[in-house]
Amino acid sequence: MNLDLRTVMLMMAGVNLLFAGNLMLVGRHAGAIKGARQWALGDLCIGLSFAAAGLSLTPPSTWVIVLLAMLVAVGLGLLYNGIEAFKGKRCNYAVPVALAALMAMQNIWFTVLHDDVQGRIAANWLVYSLVNAACARSLFVRIEQPMRTAYWLAAASFSFMALATGARAADAVLSAASEVR
Repeated sequence: MNLDLRTVMLMMAGVNLLFAGNLMLVGRHAGAIKGARQWALGDLCIGLSFAAAGLSLTPPSTWVIVLLAMLVAVGLGLLYNGIEAFKGKRCNYAVPVALAALMAMQNIWFTVLHDDVQGRIAANWLVYSLVNAACARSLFVRIEQPMRTAYWLAAASFSFMALATGARAADAVLSAASEVR
């Protein structure tokens, strides 16, 4: 079964934008909950990036690809920072900046310097997978009920996303290998 990539991108955009809206409301009405605003902003960045990619009728230009990948990376970094803030830890804003720099470098490499669409897709989704896994790991902590359920449910969601995005990266690698044969 083939999935329409644009539909998948728009669905991911919709889910992330809905999460962003919900978390913005939570952050506004429950000021004591730390990290909700970072998490909301992260989902907003990811949702806008996927929406822009999904709504594009033609393949985006090289620099649009780089910018959208960087926006997703910033969003993922903000999700991680939101989780850390929720746990009472200090946010490290170097994380979104470092992820954006990494995405910029690998997307410039795979679009400008060494044109390889499958390599770019694999590299991008591998980063998404690793960050989702880091978010999941950060949420699997020893904590008393009732918070444990919330933490572990969120961790399970991030674990699922880590597996799904990792599978997408693996699919890109395998697709590239089968095209060479």
